[in-house]
Amino acid sequence: MSSTKGSPSAISKDDSISDIEEAKSIKTDTKTEPEPKVDIWLLLQFLILGFVALAPWNFVLADLPYLDSKFHNHFSSTVPIIYSVAVNLAQLLLIWVGNKFSFAPRFDWGCGILAVFNILLAVVAMTIGDGNPCPNEGLGFGLALVCTFLLGFGHALMESSSFGLAALCPQSCMIADMTGEGVAGLVGWPINMLLQVIFDAGNVRRQQEWQCLVFFCVTSVITVFVIPMYRCVTSKHPYMKKVLQIEANRKKTSLKTRQTRRPVLYIVKDIAPMAICAWGTMGVTFVVFPAQVSYWKSEDPTNTGFVAQVIYTFQVVDTIGR
Repeated sequence: MSSTKGSPSAISKDDSISDIEEAKSIKTDTKTEPEPKVDIWLLLQFLILGFVALAPWNFVLADLPYLDSKFHNHFSSTVPIIYSVAVNLAQLLLIWVGNKFSFAPRFDWGCGILAVFNILLAVVAMTIGDGNPCPNEGLGFGLALVCTFLLGFGHALMESSSFGLAALCPQSCMIADMTGEGVAGLVGWPINMLLQVIFDAGNVRRQQEWQCLVFFCVTSVITVFVIPMYRCVTSKHPYMKKVLQIEANRKKTSLKTRQTRRPVLYIVKDIAPMAICAWGTMGVTFVVFPAQVSYWKSEDPTNTGFVAQVIYTFQVVDTIGR
């Protein structure tokens, strides 16, 4: 009678012990699942995004003496003005409508614009202008400025999107993105020189025209590659899937509710010094490179690549600064 074999208290103790053991095993199982991390492949993809954002413009700078000789009308001095206006307009547009679109369509549009109008600029330089089938320099100058404007627009879309994506990740992703932009400035002139050697050896007719076309096609091919890369590789990365999901959930609430109660005037005062500093830096950059540098001449009359060498030197130091 005194046996506890079938007592409810003993059964409940056994059940509670088994429940605790099951909970511990579940907790142990969840701990063993590794958290997604940023790896070398993801950093390489961010480097490519940064490269594509700035490569078309840097390749234009690398071949600017040739373009200026085709269009005249102080093309090299006008280009930075048109380019910077396009960048500013695109940035203002993104402020108002950018958050309504996910990263994928922004990369699609940015890469598409950069790839198409980079090649179109080379085609215009090949067909319209000094020494071309259509020698109308004014028409070539105008069409080239349109291509430059859209290159600036595409650059703003790509750079803001790649920086925005990198800002959601650890600092290493932003460093990789900026390093990619620096690499875009470093590879342009060497590739152009390599093409020059190849075309010289082949005795190609209209060498400069074909060299520019192939040179710009290099960036366009890499730029188009980014579209499937982001959709099929970057966005499918375990770490990026987690980040993009958090960002998607944040947008659902951030677009409906105000995120800060600080007056806009105080926010403007806080960012004004940084904005003025950035404006001054880019102002000097665009005035000197390439607006004034394109008119410099080497003491050695045989050094026809002097301007490209000066611009390349600037890009090397720019990369070191990054």
